Amino acid sequence: MLRRLFKLLVWVFFFYATLLQAQGLTELAFLKTIGSVSAVQSTGNFVYFSEIHSSFSYFKRVDISHPTQPVVVDSFKTAGTILDFDINGDYAYLAMADNEFGTRILKIAGSAKIQEALFFEGTEVFGVFYQDNFLYLADGGGLNVYDVSKPDSLKLVWGYHTSSVYGDAIEVFVDKNLIYATVLNTGLFIFNKATRELQDIFPSREIAIGIAANDVYAYISDTARGFIVVEVSDPKHLVTADSLVGSHLGGGITIGGHYAYFADGSNGLRVIDISNPRDIKEVFTFKRNALSTTRVALKGPLVFLASGDFLDIGNIVKGLYILRNDYIIVVEDELTFSPRTYALEQNYPNPFNPETTIEYTLPKPSFVRLVIYDMLGQEVRTLVNEFQQSGVESVIWDGKNNQGQSVPSGHYVYRIIANGFTKSSKSVLLK
Repeated sequence: MLRRLFKLLVWVFFFYATLLQAQGLTELAFLKTIGSVSAVQSTGNFVYFSEIHSSFSYFKRVDISHPTQPVVVDSFKTAGTILDFDINGDYAYLAMADNEFGTRILKIAGSAKIQEALFFEGTEVFGVFYQDNFLYLADGGGLNVYDVSKPDSLKLVWGYHTSSVYGDAIEVFVDKNLIYATVLNTGLFIFNKATRELQDIFPSREIAIGIAANDVYAYISDTARGFIVVEVSDPKHLVTADSLVGSHLGGGITIGGHYAYFADGSNGLRVIDISNPRDIKEVFTFKRNALSTTRVALKGPLVFLASGDFLDIGNIVKGLYILRNDYIIVVEDELTFSPRTYALEQNYPNPFNPETTIEYTLPKPSFVRLVIYDMLGQEVRTLVNEFQQSGVESVIWDGKNNQGQSVPSGHYVYRIIANGFTKSSKSVLLK
């Protein structure tokens, strides 16, 4: 008994020692682009990024089913500059500048091709954030909030003008009751989401760009002061908790568990331990020759890093890095890595032949029933009928019925039922 216990302890020791040694970011793939990558996000088995090339921009969808072999599966060209975007469900919301000022809404699901749902012409938009049917825009006028409950329309709800006194709003982030906006050459503005009142301004020495936040702290990038942690527990009295110097055209910030991932221009992607916000430490830096990071996105154990050159120097590497994130293995943070809501994604590819993948999310262990129906409501195939643990799951439909026979071309409906959650979506089989 003691011998077996000793062996177990030795195995556990070496297992965790191996994990600790593996901490870091490992390059899995690099997707080279002609233009600079300005923004990146991931959902389902896809990563989306915006590429700026000359006087045009491209919004691209990349299949990352095999992260070491990413494949661009669709691209939408615009005449303006896409500086930022956010995604919710079937739609992407693009911040447009230069040749086209305003907001462009694209439908990214339910069709084999990315399609434009609306172009809302307005001022130059630099940053965009979606939450609960509202779109928060950081633009040439300041902070503006729109109702987007109807995807084919935008209705202005309220706004705060900054440009005449402070400067243009650059980035926006919303967390529960607070709205954060970084303003060029001024700093971080914090608004009460319910009352719409300005709470306080945290000053910046030069250009305040990136922003992320939680209940107690906000994290911003400043080209002069670097990476700054601001305590926001009392939004009317902001206090610096800690900072790291060395920023060079610092860009986007994303929080994952106890770490902040800071795209710090030519300084690379800096991984910062924020478990103690009053004593932060840089624990890893991903750098390559001629790399200039702009934005970063996380999805499970993957990191997507955008690189580009907006000054058009000419020697900067342009493209998208896909990295394996070993910190996800070491740090298990339920708030970050466990899904919060049930969801059913659009199948891909769609239309399909001969098979398609259906992905869904379970925030907790649930009995799941996923069924394919024809347009008459008759059951065609039961794909899932079992108890499953929480997480992101996927199942493949090979276009056959419960008897193993191939079904004809046409429209089909797939429906999930899990712990009271029900949702349906359509798929198209083409032969």
